[in-house]
Amino acid sequence: MTTQKFYIPIPNSFYGTEKISSHALYLYAHLYQGRTYLTNTTKTNLSLIESEIKFVKKGQDNRNYILQALECLITRGDIVCTYLDLKKDKQLDISFPKVNGYEKIPVSYSDMTDNHEKYMILCYITKTKRSISFYEFADILSCSLAHVKKVISEMETEGSIQVKHGKYFINAEGLPQREKNSYSVNSRTNKAVSSQTETVNSEDMEDDPEHNWYVRDAKLSVRDFQYYLSTDDEKLIPYAEKRIEAIRQSEAGTKFIDRMLKEAKANNRAFNEYFGDSESQLKKINEFQRITQQVTERVQNQSVESNKVIDLATLWD
Repeated sequence: MTTQKFYIPIPNSFYGTEKISSHALYLYAHLYQGRTYLTNTTKTNLSLIESEIKFVKKGQDNRNYILQALECLITRGDIVCTYLDLKKDKQLDISFPKVNGYEKIPVSYSDMTDNHEKYMILCYITKTKRSISFYEFADILSCSLAHVKKVISEMETEGSIQVKHGKYFINAEGLPQREKNSYSVNSRTNKAVSSQTETVNSEDMEDDPEHNWYVRDAKLSVRDFQYYLSTDDEKLIPYAEKRIEAIRQSEAGTKFIDRMLKEAKANNRAFNEYFGDSESQLKKINEFQRITQQVTERVQNQSVESNKVIDLATLWD
């Protein structure tokens, strides 16, 4: 297939309340790239599409995903295709109606990944031009938080995107918050997006690795330095210090280290101001365990009849 333009107009309607699946978006982009400029038409068939797109390894399942995506695009009117039988027709003439609202997606994105979910993430980052929460990504892909975090982590490792992790701070209500991560596609045509705030949720953190100090080619983040400053790991500390010293060998490296340490110290300080130091946290945990044990013993020692209600408030006296 030849490319007639350097971008693909991905309709804004592909997201939001009328969003489509990542399979359908990827297929739309693939078909658009194959169109003939003069007729605005792509000539293809199901077998040809199957040979070019692999959503899954199993042939029949892959065929079903492609058919579902085709039917979705046709039903919505995103593409126009006259056919008798999508499965059997030897030629499908697919044309593309004029799109009013769209984002110019570089054709190069198709060279960056052949994964439909990663392609949709690249498109969404480019479209939104702002910070994005994991919840928003999960909603767009219709998947779990754990899955979308895994996909984004892979993309960051592969180098297709850059992630600027949000900082911690204490909001007006005195609660800890964390800014949403900001993302940028590693392309000259794209700029880094801005940062907005998002309340910290433990679910956002549970699938993330604790740090990247032992990952040789990983780009260190503020979060890594926060871990370094707060850990008592005797093995990690000298390893991290050696790596820091190596980075400091250049002027740019020194500025990077100084900035990371400054932000990490500020984040740790804000966190400790809310939760207290480790000794205070330990006291709170021990007190909670003591009270919990007392409640358990009282419940076990009481003779509770089936029609008698326990006043739970008395158990904490």
